[in-house]
Amino acid sequence: MAKFKKSFFVLVLFYMACLLPSRQTFLAVEAAPDLASDIAVQQTTISKTTVTSTTATTSTTQAKTINDIDSQNDKSKNIVSTTLESVFKADDATIWNTLVDFQKYPNIFKRVKSVEITKREGNLVYIESQLKPHLFVKKIVQYMVNDLSAAPKMLKWRMLDGNFKYVIGKWELQQRSPNSCLVRYTLNVDVGPIIPAALTNFVVHHIQQEIVADLQHYVESEYGKKQNSRRVAFFAF
Repeated sequence: MAKFKKSFFVLVLFYMACLLPSRQTFLAVEAAPDLASDIAVQQTTISKTTVTSTTATTSTTQAKTINDIDSQNDKSKNIVSTTLESVFKADDATIWNTLVDFQKYPNIFKRVKSVEITKREGNLVYIESQLKPHLFVKKIVQYMVNDLSAAPKMLKWRMLDGNFKYVIGKWELQQRSPNSCLVRYTLNVDVGPIIPAALTNFVVHHIQQEIVADLQHYVESEYGKKQNSRRVAFFAF
């Protein structure tokens, strides 16, 4: 029973630490009624949970991508991976520009208080994110690295220092039409070997829904404003 309580508390901390996709800082599990009323994500399809164990080797080569950084971690990991998809009413360029405008995250994701870019190194952008005060948040400040090497179709990020030892996120964009884009958001999380994968998947899925819903609301609003401005400019001639 003691181990279960400790494991559940760790999982709650993950929910608190991970709500920013560069997603990056994540936040606390809400009360059960709140979980039941998950934010709806338009045309969302959820998929799978996989648990794997990997061991990486240490490297002294300067990192150019997140994969290089990850290869320098020689600890075994028990990874839970979940993916969520949603169709945005916007073009991929608008979504990409929003994702890489890190300092605007406080305006996009309601759990984020501030974001500061601390370093740029090639395709890697290092940021420091601060969460708004929230129950069970052990570390308010989170440090992440974002990998822009696959621009403008994929953005990967990794938490370097926060409430959990291993969290990696990935945004993938696939244009469907001039005014719609499929957005796929994946989280890979190590929350320890004694927490059931099904429970972890449930919490992470709730996190993903909130993150994607926040981004979708912001992007579609901005895209709509842009389209309206173009119409006004056209009829002005």
